[in-house]
Amino acid sequence: MYRRSELGTAPQSDREGACEGNNGIERLPQELWDNILSRFDGDRITLKACSLTCSAWADTARKLRWRNLSVPGGPWRPEIPSRLRSFLAEEPDIAGLVSTMRVALPIKELPWAATFANLTELQLKPIAHDAHDPADTAIGGLRLSNITTLVLSWYDPPSAASFVKLLACFPRLSVLKVHGCDPESLKLERLQRETLPSTPLSLLRLRKLVFDSSGLVQALPLITRSAGASLESVKLRVLTIPVSRLPDVLDFSRNLQLAEVEFIISCWPHCHAWGACLATALSQINTSHTNLTRFILSPRNPPGGWVEPNQALGRELCRVLDDLPNVTLTIRMWEIRPNYGADEMRRDLESHFQRNFPGLIAHPQRLRFTGEFRSVDAEPGKERRKPQDVPLI
Repeated sequence: MYRRSELGTAPQSDREGACEGNNGIERLPQELWDNILSRFDGDRITLKACSLTCSAWADTARKLRWRNLSVPGGPWRPEIPSRLRSFLAEEPDIAGLVSTMRVALPIKELPWAATFANLTELQLKPIAHDAHDPADTAIGGLRLSNITTLVLSWYDPPSAASFVKLLACFPRLSVLKVHGCDPESLKLERLQRETLPSTPLSLLRLRKLVFDSSGLVQALPLITRSAGASLESVKLRVLTIPVSRLPDVLDFSRNLQLAEVEFIISCWPHCHAWGACLATALSQINTSHTNLTRFILSPRNPPGGWVEPNQALGRELCRVLDDLPNVTLTIRMWEIRPNYGADEMRRDLESHFQRNFPGLIAHPQRLRFTGEFRSVDAEPGKERRKPQDVPLI
């Protein structure tokens, strides 16, 4: 896969001959060829052919071809391919062309990423290590300051201590995305109750956070507090966590530049408390969040029939809409039972809020409901649904 021929260069005489045989093709402006070749970005086969065809194409095609590097691997191959190591040793300038890399590797191998001086986006799948793996020692003091976008996808969530130490290696992040499958319930409960380490964490440039890993929710406050006023966009998916613990993992008190928040939470098995879940998220917003324009509340697995939200949700909706005149609040529901769809949920919510919180009627365009509604143009006997965003009241 990483033979020298893949570098994408041919002997100079061959490439010049190809150009001379094409009616002076090399005389056209280089900017024109650069623009044309940029349209093949991501097509490695075409770019390789271009780099072997003409000297006017070679450098640009070579740069585009190596801009994105995907390293094969996974739990079945917990190491960097030896052929790739050898190839980069033979052609060291290639590493400087890589700006985005997708790789699965043990944490102890992370210092290898420092080889790529111009790497700005790392999509990393950390491979679990055993108790004898000196991962924490290997990354102690490691700082990959050139990386500004980090996407972590876990096969198996680590301890809170290992996770925070890993984040500390990326002090200049502007985008952080954390994904992971939920482990079995007993392990999940243990992970969620872990004590956070004292490792200092600085994420003062973090603007966007996407967090979807229930096993690491206890680290959320550390991330949001470390980001401070730089954080502008947050998308949280928090599943299988008791409502009583939500205040411990949600903290936006220092994120006063927040512009948009999306909060996704599973209501099961606490369907009766689905309103309390959403109210807790809204309670983190105050009058200091003047930049906030959109807050989406998305309960998953809501009750199959009507279960009235508690009074806290209505109070928080009123408070936020009154305190922040530029914000739009949306309740988004996709996973509703077949016999109880978005039409019914919106109708029941509208009735509940009009009856108990008439002040919400003053904000018809800023309180929204999104779901899959029955289509009015469906054929008789055939129900069709399509997503719509409509006023809740």
